Amino acid sequence: MKQLIDLNLLDLNNDNTYQNSGGNGWTDELPPADYDPDHIMPKDMWAMAQAQELTQVSPEMHEEFALHYEKQLLAPFGLTSYGCCEDLTRKLDYICRIPKMRRISIAPWADVDACAERLKGDYIFSWKPQPSMLVGHFNEEKVRDYIRHTAEVC
Repeated sequence: MKQLIDLNLLDLNNDNTYQNSGGNGWTDELPPADYDPDHIMPKDMWAMAQAQELTQVSPEMHEEFALHYEKQLLAPFGLTSYGCCEDLTRKLDYICRIPKMRRISIAPWADVDACAERLKGDYIFSWKPQPSMLVGHFNEEKVRDYIRHTAEVC
């Protein structure tokens, strides 16, 4: 990161720039009022982390082997996001402790009811619907109900 800063290679990503694993960077929280447009710093930007490799480990092990270190890597950034395709349902209490967390990925196999209850509208619920519902025998009403349910609980 130091080299990117020293070479002035960072650029704002608070616009239509793809963020995390599902969404754009639109926010009025970045960059902060004191930013220098000629020298972008991590505090002016979004960052993300994920640990799909640790999907099956306990929340405590995830904290010990990934989140503990990822928090340090994310600390310099203005806003953070977490996750990709891993089910984070049981790990949200730990993820929500990451400072400046705004967007959390909700995988197709996550428990959307439990995730919505935990996130309570305090975070961007970056939901990835189950794509297999669109292949094979397509049931429009089932897909509509699935999407409606998630929208209602969020």
